[in-house]
Amino acid sequence: MPQSVTPAEVHLSAAGGQSLHLINNNSDQRMMFKVKISNTDDYRVSPAFGFVDASGQAQVEVTRR
Repeated sequence: MPQSVTPAEVHLSAAGGQSLHLINNNSDQRMMFKVKISNTDDYRVSPAFGFVDASGQAQVEVTRR
């Protein structure tokens, strides 16, 4: 598979917290990503979209308030 996310799931307590994820692009082409959430009152994603260079990775932070 040319793309992977590590860790693949988010587990945050109701009290709040942060979770860091790496998006890996194992292909030879640049790719774009977009993270959509349904509960924007409690959760934030930074960055919510971006690019990952060929054979590169991007870090995404999920925060629960």
